[in-house]
Amino acid sequence: EIDPVTGEGTLTLNNISAGSHEVTASFDGNKNYTGMSVTKTFTVPKQTPEMDITVPGGVIPVNTIANITVIVADNATGDAIVYVDGVPITVKVENGIATVPIDTTKPGVHNVTAKYFVDENYTAGETAKVAQYTVGKYDTTMEVLNITRDDDNNVTVKVKVNGTDGNITVKIGDKIYNDL
Repeated sequence: EIDPVTGEGTLTLNNISAGSHEVTASFDGNKNYTGMSVTKTFTVPKQTPEMDITVPGGVIPVNTIANITVIVADNATGDAIVYVDGVPITVKVENGIATVPIDTTKPGVHNVTAKYFVDENYTAGETAKVAQYTVGKYDTTMEVLNITRDDDNNVTVKVKVNGTDGNITVKIGDKIYNDL
């Protein structure tokens, strides 16, 4: 509606895509004035998106399902690259969210950063925030396979553990042996 005193009318729009746009304003005329149209071009610059990374808190049990979530602007699309311990994983951004499954087979603390690539509305962005998540340890299984004694009275203890490295301590009576 036009203000009868100033002759001005205002239209406010949200979420106009970045780039060059042409606007045409038209007046149909009235009993005192003829109709007219005016065209003007304006440019909406690309925005730099704010980003956030969310990871599960606490210790994630091994071999479970968990995700890293990268949150950009609501209408962002395109690709994000999520780096887990420096290894890049490319993932699609849909409705401003990119989800990356966490590899929970590797115990320990893992570092996460993310980069967002351009789409029609946003420039490339990179999180200043570094997130971390922790995957817990595997449960250990261990068994004594056998104990043998030879004619010279030497005792051999054979132990099996599912870990690939580390030390095994054997205690016989009050004596402790760390030679395994």
